Amino acid sequence: MNNAFESKLKNLLLIASLTLGAAIASVSPASASVFIDAVDSTPTLIGQLNPGQTYEVTASGIADLFTSFNGGEGLNFYADGLPTYAFPAPFSQFNPDGLSYDPTGSSYPGTGGYGQGGPDILLGSLMGTFDANPTSSSEFFEIGAGATIKPTVTETLYVAIDDTAYSDNDAGYSVALTAVSAAPEPAAWAMMLLGLGGVGMAMRLSRRTPFRAVATA
Repeated sequence: MNNAFESKLKNLLLIASLTLGAAIASVSPASASVFIDAVDSTPTLIGQLNPGQTYEVTASGIADLFTSFNGGEGLNFYADGLPTYAFPAPFSQFNPDGLSYDPTGSSYPGTGGYGQGGPDILLGSLMGTFDANPTSSSEFFEIGAGATIKPTVTETLYVAIDDTAYSDNDAGYSVALTAVSAAPEPAAWAMMLLGLGGVGMAMRLSRRTPFRAVATA
C-alpha cells in the first residue's frame, strides 16, 4: 500500500470515527446530581424534563429531621421515608414503616396535621413538584429513593424533603436525574449513518491493493 493511499485511508477512518462518536454522544443519557439540604423547605431545582422522554430520579443519603433528639442521635431517615433505626418514644410510631404526620402534633402550615407533602407522602421522604413555589400539598408527589417520570409536556422538576418543620434539620440527600431513553433527533441519525458509512467505505478500501505498474524489460 503506497503512502498516499495509506494517508487518505487514515484520514477517512478518523473523520468517520469522529462523526460516529459525535452522533453517539448526542443521544447519550444526560444526568445531573444535586444535594438537597434537609433544612430547606423550599423546593430545589433539579432540571427540565422534555415531553416523551423517560427520566429516572434516584436519591441516596440520610436526612436528620430533629438533630437534638435522642441525645443528639437525631431523627434520621432514608430517602424513602423509612427510619434508619428504631426511634424511641415519642417517635416510636415511625417504626418500621414511617408516617406522614408527626405523632407529637407538629404539622406544616395548612396541611391539617401532616408534613408539607400531605397525607400521601411519608415524612423524611424525597418528594417532587413541577411548581417552584407550591401552595398546596396536592402539588407534590412522592419520589422516595427512586422514581420514573415521563412527562407529556415540558416540565421543570423541583424536589424537597417532606417534614413538618425544617429549622432543626441537618444533612440531606444526593439526587440524580438521568434521561434513560433519549430519542435521537433526525440530525443525530444522519450523523450516525454518515459515520457508519464512512467506516464501511474505509474498510472496503483497506482490502484493496493499489495498482502498481510493473516495468518490463
